[in-house]
Amino acid sequence: MLTLIFLAACSNKHNVAAPAPKAAAPAVVAASPPEPAAPPPPAAQPAPVLQSPGAPPQITAVARLRPQNGSTVSGAVAFSQAGEHVNVSINLLGATPGEHFVRVHGGGTCAANPHGDEVDLGRLMVLQGGYGHADLVLRNTALAEGDESMLGRPVVVDDGKACGLIDMPS
Repeated sequence: MLTLIFLAACSNKHNVAAPAPKAAAPAVVAASPPEPAAPPPPAAQPAPVLQSPGAPPQITAVARLRPQNGSTVSGAVAFSQAGEHVNVSINLLGATPGEHFVRVHGGGTCAANPHGDEVDLGRLMVLQGGYGHADLVLRNTALAEGDESMLGRPVVVDDGKACGLIDMPS
């Protein structure tokens, strides 16, 4: 009898379920190759030369615009000499939306321009929210040269809403 039990256990003829088929092996995803190590930092290099030797030094100046006569207009006008031209970047804050005029007066104060000589920096369109920005180039102009120097002259917005003197940052 023992033998029969043993045979019955080993035989498939006695309604013993066949082993379940093996599940398909999960797909193997190829791992990406490891990232290479970061390259070593470059050797210390000298600072880049911003102008050629013998060229006049780069001149930059800024006029910080402050509200005048109860206005809320403020901002800054940055100037930088680029050869025979002056690059100008104007930023206004707190101005009413629409067109505003920005000028450099010939006199040394923010009051009305008694000399009548001025550099018109143009019209600046201010957007909703009171912010306006413009970049422009003054051709054949020197920022700091003799009687035509712009240093110390006032930048005026709309004939008195904001004003600031052009000064070289220290």
